[in-house]
Amino acid sequence: MGYAEVSDDTLTIHSERASAMRFRMILASRELSMIRRAGIATYIYTNDADQSFVYDVKAGQIVTQQATQAHN
Repeated sequence: MGYAEVSDDTLTIHSERASAMRFRMILASRELSMIRRAGIATYIYTNDADQSFVYDVKAGQIVTQQATQAHN
C-alpha cells in the first residue's frame, strides 16, 4: 500500500515496495511522460524507511539513489 503527494513541483510516491528496480521501471514507462506534462520538476520514490530515489524531471537525470540497511 502507498500514497502520493504533490508539494509545489515535487511529486513524492510513498510505497513500501520501493526498490531501485521499480524506480528504473517507472523512469522507463509512460508514467514519466505524464509526470513531465503535469509540470513536476522533481520525482521522489521512497519506502520512508531505508530507500529513497530522486529524479530531476527537468534535467532528465537521477539525482540520488540511496538504499541503506537499517541497523538494530
